[in-house]
Amino acid sequence: LRHPQQRQRLRHQRRILLLRHRLVAPHRHRLRHQRRVLLLRHRLVVPHRHRLVVPHRHRLVAPHRHRLVAPHRHRLVALHQHRLVALHQHRLVAPHQPLHTLRRRPKR
Repeated sequence: LRHPQQRQRLRHQRRILLLRHRLVAPHRHRLRHQRRVLLLRHRLVVPHRHRLVVPHRHRLVAPHRHRLVAPHRHRLVALHQHRLVALHQHRLVAPHQPLHTLRRRPKR
């Protein structure tokens, strides 16, 4: 393949072949991982056994404590969402009453 025109024509044909192949199998040019996902997806009607996290029995009583239900957020991130602070913001509480005295239920 001395002549650049010849080389270019070959390159062009190869490109056409590649494009045609992509039309036939559009998922082939993706990453191998994605192809694997595509192949596995039709089998995964039920998630893998280990993935089915059964929350602890006590967590069933308080489901919002469960890891998957409420991801942990640092205290400082959502201070305004804290129950007591929200109470204060809604002025349901005398403003002089310190936060730590507001408890839903008394200590036992």
